[in-house]
Amino acid sequence: MASKRIPKRIGAYSVEGKIASGGMGEVLLGNHQTLGRPCALKRLVPPDDAEDDLLVELEERFEREGKVLAQLHHQSICGVYDLFSWRGTQYIALEYVDGYDLRDLLKQGALPVDVALIVGIHVAEALQHAHMHGIIHRDVKPANVMVSRRGDVKLMDFGIARGDELEVLTRTGMLVGTPTYMAPEVLRGEEAGVSADIYSLSAALYRCLAGEGMFPKGQQPEVIYRHILEGKIRPLRNLKPEVPRSLATVIHKGLATNPAHRYGSAAELRNALQDELASFGTSANHAERLVQFLYADGHLSEEAAATVVQPEVLRSSRRETAYAPVRRQQPRSWIAAGALVTSITAVGLVGIWVLSNGAGDVLGGWLGDWVADLSTPPGRSLHLDD
Repeated sequence: MASKRIPKRIGAYSVEGKIASGGMGEVLLGNHQTLGRPCALKRLVPPDDAEDDLLVELEERFEREGKVLAQLHHQSICGVYDLFSWRGTQYIALEYVDGYDLRDLLKQGALPVDVALIVGIHVAEALQHAHMHGIIHRDVKPANVMVSRRGDVKLMDFGIARGDELEVLTRTGMLVGTPTYMAPEVLRGEEAGVSADIYSLSAALYRCLAGEGMFPKGQQPEVIYRHILEGKIRPLRNLKPEVPRSLATVIHKGLATNPAHRYGSAAELRNALQDELASFGTSANHAERLVQFLYADGHLSEEAAATVVQPEVLRSSRRETAYAPVRRQQPRSWIAAGALVTSITAVGLVGIWVLSNGAGDVLGGWLGDWVADLSTPPGRSLHLDD
């Protein structure tokens, strides 16, 4: 197993520092000394007191992750360059993504609706590609989705993925995944399938749109688990009324307690998200929109952002507008004109029917009743709850 000391050189790679670390491993920033290509070097660093059977399991999972993911080639999946052993430790050389994960971006609150949609579309496409190869991610969450400084979206960390070749290597009773983004059937101990990834992506998008999770902060884990199993999720529009009603319907369908009631594939979810994005005046160039957001949010300098977005467009970007995309609406003048034409047409049709049927007295009575109604005090109005 790897030493917790960071070496200066690992195989053909020089090491420039640590990118991230977790309970069972860490990721180092490396540079291929011959190719001059930066990469992320992932290695296992389990606890000192880890049991032998767990160590074997982790090693097997790690090796299979590298071999299987090397077969996935998609622009929204972090690529695998190499799988090798160095001084008794296994490493996976991964594509280095210079950017920010959604967990960091969400620290300032909810994402703009169109930005969340763009990210969701690309992650759904990545999942569809993995599913077509028999791979289930099983841990889709904001921390595992990155937006690069050039506007790319990358799905990361297939470390607990399951597939035809990457079978479950988990000891009985060991829960794998992040519970707050985990589908109810997985919490019940059932096999994670395509629908479980769809649930997790929908939960991540809920977080991006609402700026907070599906459950109130401070709840005990057992309470959250029970709410997930029972489908007791706070309505998205209760937290963010500005989220379009149709989009909220898409998200809640992806979060259905019964897997059969969710989208049948990641491609179906992607199509639904694309339909929602079409309602916005967002540029067809997704990378430009994401870079504009990163600049407006203070993550990129104008010089860095201008490599993707025209400088004059950047100068018109402001942080407050980046968080408030406006759905395209017809100008009020056109709406008024349309209503007038509709009213005139309706009156004309009624007049033709009256004349053709000799029903002038009917029309007179109807007009009289209408005038009388105008003088009647208004009653209670009907309101529709969300």
